[in-house]
Amino acid sequence: MKIHPASSLLLVLCHATCGNKHHAAPEPPPAVEITTENAVDLARTALHAAFGVAEIGNIAGKVVTAVPSMDQPAGRAASVENRLGGPAPGHVALPLLITENLPGAGGGYAVRTLDDRDDEGSVSTGDELSITFVGYVEGLLTLNGSIMLDDIVVQGDLLEGFTWVLAARLHFVNLEITSGSGVESLTGSVPCMLEQRPTVTLLSMQVDADLTLGASTLLPGNTIALNRYPLDFKVARFGAGAIMQQGVDGVVSYETTVLFTGPNGYPYSEAGEMKIMGRFDSCITVTVMDLTNVEITVDVDGDGEVDGTTMLEWSELLNPER
Repeated sequence: MKIHPASSLLLVLCHATCGNKHHAAPEPPPAVEITTENAVDLARTALHAAFGVAEIGNIAGKVVTAVPSMDQPAGRAASVENRLGGPAPGHVALPLLITENLPGAGGGYAVRTLDDRDDEGSVSTGDELSITFVGYVEGLLTLNGSIMLDDIVVQGDLLEGFTWVLAARLHFVNLEITSGSGVESLTGSVPCMLEQRPTVTLLSMQVDADLTLGASTLLPGNTIALNRYPLDFKVARFGAGAIMQQGVDGVVSYETTVLFTGPNGYPYSEAGEMKIMGRFDSCITVTVMDLTNVEITVDVDGDGEVDGTTMLEWSELLNPER
């Protein structure tokens, strides 16, 4: 099982530049100092930041592409009637707004509002979309707040097609996430691509500006991916990049060396490996033993020898008691 590149669609992001081009770039922060004392906290930082953002992107993708049940068409029907009635004399017709309520798997709901720029009645290139979560429960997470989508590009039919690609920029607006580790907010924006193939759904996110989840800030250059394999009932996660963490002196760099895989819908993986790199070639290795246990080893001086080993349960690692 491997991460598939979403090569069928190229998303090009153009960035404006300003100011004096001769100004020197700021010095990058130094790498974090890894010790046997902070190894568990740094491993928690990398896993939570990368895979936490991936899970929010996964939830957003589900809501965007969900087909509403037939007993909840009221918002949509009212919007369509208003638009088909035509504008008042002397006024230009506005794009159709389609609003639908979608229930969370474990409670709450999400209000999905489509600014249907071409009046096709579904998400398509050039549209804009917003999602407002109200106590929306998915797995171990509860969401409140909003995600806005723009720069939308669509290939294929999201509702009836067997294969399609959706690219968009996600903007996190006052999004609060409640989990076993407490309540934290996700702020910033990130380009995202979601691709449906016959046997897998591929999600990828390329961080191009600071993205903050709780006390962690994912720096530009982070790559995050989450694939769902419905026939195998499996999910695979990948993350690589650099993170700044409040209270930590230095950059936490990390890379997934073995995909984190496990049952779809289950919060923990049964296999996977991640390396967290620090100054002086120090390194932390996170190795998944099974659905319950994780091993963390640390090499504090880069000599290739293990200087400390900690065994933890997944719940202790990702949801420590406060």
